[in-house]
Order: sequence, then structure tokens, then C-alpha cells
Amino acid sequence: MRARRIDIDGMDERIKHVRLTLLSDVQNPLCGNNGAVNVYGPQKGIESHRLADVESAMRHWADLCEQIFGVSVQGGPASGAAGGIGFALQLLGSGFVVKVVSGAEFVMEASGFDQALHKVDWVVSGEGRSDEQTLQGKLPYKVAQAARGEGVSVALISGEVSDSQVLKPFFDHTVSAKPEGVPIIEAMQLAEYHLTQAAAQWARDISGG
Repeated sequence: MRARRIDIDGMDERIKHVRLTLLSDVQNPLCGNNGAVNVYGPQKGIESHRLADVESAMRHWADLCEQIFGVSVQGGPASGAAGGIGFALQLLGSGFVVKVVSGAEFVMEASGFDQALHKVDWVVSGEGRSDEQTLQGKLPYKVAQAARGEGVSVALISGEVSDSQVLKPFFDHTVSAKPEGVPIIEAMQLAEYHLTQAAAQWARDISGG
């Protein structure tokens, strides 16, 4: 079923005076070949034969929203972030100012990451799943860039690592927590155990044990 109408009469007028900083590690638009559905949908469990229908529904919703708010942002950078939350926040930009910045760089600066680099031999980063999309500005990639720039080794320990050959030039060591051949749903039930084993494997590898 498709939405037919959006009622924003109850929206708090105070939101027009709000300023937001949108932290985003990806620049994908909401819709299209490089949009949220087609790029990230399969990662989140959308089956390939359903992608076209979900994309159509997303585009319909976005068009309806833009008509109500009188703006056009679904094709802009970061509007596809977090499954479309980036779109929602920028959509409200008709009422207030939204500044889009790199989430990874923001967090790294706030945590004093660059200063901490001078005190370590290895940096360990990770995410739910690492693949070629990791190199599109996500946190592990930003961490790897900063570490390599200071001559510090960097390891990637993620829930699942695919396209390891693509990632290899940027990380000194990569480990997938999900055992080969084990379904993701099954592996997630023992996530803590598998992550512990992956970290132990990395430690053995770098120590020669």
C-alpha cells in the first residue's frame, strides 16, 4: 500500500529555529542506482527480486514528502544515509539549517584520535560488514588513512569481511568474525564469542603464534 497524503499541520513551529549538524559517512543519494535501497538494501536483507518494488516505494514517498515541504533533496549527497534518515533531516531543512559533515572525521576529532595515534603500535577498527563500500568514507577507512599517515599498523575486525582483496591495500590485517559457512543469523546469536575468537586470531597472527 502506498502513502497518499502527509499531514504536517501538527509540526512544532519551534523546529524552524533549530540548527542541525548531520553526521554522515556516506554520500549516497536517497534513490537511484547508487541510492539507499540498491546499495545498502541487500546488506540489510532485502532480496534482489524485491529491490525494484522497494525502490519504487521509496521514490514515491520521497516525491510526496518533497511536494509537502516544497524542497528537492532526495538527489543530494548523504540523503540516502542510514536508510534515508539523511533525507528526512535535509527535508526539514526548509525550516532550519542542516550542515552535513563527515561523521567519521567528527568523532575522530572529538575523541582525540590523532593524539592517541602517537602512543600505539596498532589501531583496531571494525564494523558490521566490510566490503568495497567501506572505502566510501566509512569510519574504518578514515581510521586506516590516519593510521597509515602516521606509520601505525591498522587491523580491521568486522562482523563479516568480503572483498578482502579490495580492502587489503588499506589495512595491514583483516579478520571476519563470522566463521566461513555459518549463516549470518546463526552467527549473530553468538556474536560476542565469534568476535572474541576473531580478536584472538588477529593477536596470534601478528605475534606469530
